This record gives sequence, C-alpha cells and structure tokens, in this order.
Amino acid sequence: MLSLILCLCFKSFSQSEKAFSKGNSVISAGVGIGNIWKTFLKNAFTYPPGTYNVKTRGTYTLVYEYGFSNRISGGLALGYSDVYGKFDGYGEKFTETLTNYSLLVRSNYHFGKIPKFDPYIGAGLGYYRFKYYNNKPGIVNSKVPGSFGYSAQLGAHYYFSRHLGAYAEVGYVGGSIGQLGVTYKW
Repeated sequence: MLSLILCLCFKSFSQSEKAFSKGNSVISAGVGIGNIWKTFLKNAFTYPPGTYNVKTRGTYTLVYEYGFSNRISGGLALGYSDVYGKFDGYGEKFTETLTNYSLLVRSNYHFGKIPKFDPYIGAGLGYYRFKYYNNKPGIVNSKVPGSFGYSAQLGAHYYFSRHLGAYAEVGYVGGSIGQLGVTYKW
C-alpha cells in the first residue's frame, strides 16, 4: 500500500503535461517571511527607556485553490500569526500579544507553460480578525473589530513530481512580505 501511495505521489510528468490546468486542485501550507504586525507592535507605542523585545509566530497560511480554466484558479486562504512583545525597564514590566486570523477568497492567473513550473499572479479579498492582550495594569484588552482584508501575490509552484512540490510567493500575503511552503496537487 505504501509503495502505491509513493508511486502516485512521485509519478513523473509527461513532456506535454503542464504544471497547472483546468480541474486541478492544489493545497499549499506555508510560513511567512517578514511579519508587518511585528513592526506595528514594535513601533505603535513609545516606551520609557528599557528593553522591549518582540517575537513572532507565523504568519502561517493554508491555501486551497481550484483550476476553473487552464489559466484561472480560485480558492480560500486561511492565515494565522501571533506577535509577542515584552517590556522590562524604568521600574515596570509587561507583556503584550497581537493575534491575527484571516480568511480570504483569492484568485490567481497562471501564465506558465513548463511541465514542472507554475508561475502565477493574483489577489484576494476577505476578513481579518485581531485580538490584543496586555498584562499592564489599566490596559483594556479586547478583540479588535474584524476588518476588510486583502492579499496581492506573485508566486510559483515547482513540482518535484506530478503531485508534490514547493511554492514561493512575494507581495502582501497574510501580514508577511512573502511565503515559502509545500504544495500538493491532484
């Protein structure tokens, strides 16, 4: 059974087969490069002299897309990131967290004709939800109202086999300036 699964996953491309075509379903999981919410949290407030460190988890993205034609795909993108700040100085200590969830509908235009390489450009629209927490006395912690969200991406899938590959994107994708990850096509 395992050999059958491996054979299906790593079956090679035929010379005439394109990396993307009508009817393809693609699922991708990736991690962001550069998190704009880290910059936002770091620069949103002016703190007294001390040490303020900011760390991130994510952005993490899960994308499903379906080929409506040989050039156009559409689907959903789920995103998550968590930014954590810790201040210590001037007689006070506190931590704060900004968590971001996103759900976007997105579409891509696929312009490649090479069997293993699938370049695309696209955009998405959807919803972002933020939650802010700070343990400093007197700070009001809240869920920030959800807001309109968007993405704009230039990317490519590269398939090592007919089904399994990697992808990279640049642009504004879920709070990051780019994404790297794995992709599976069927």
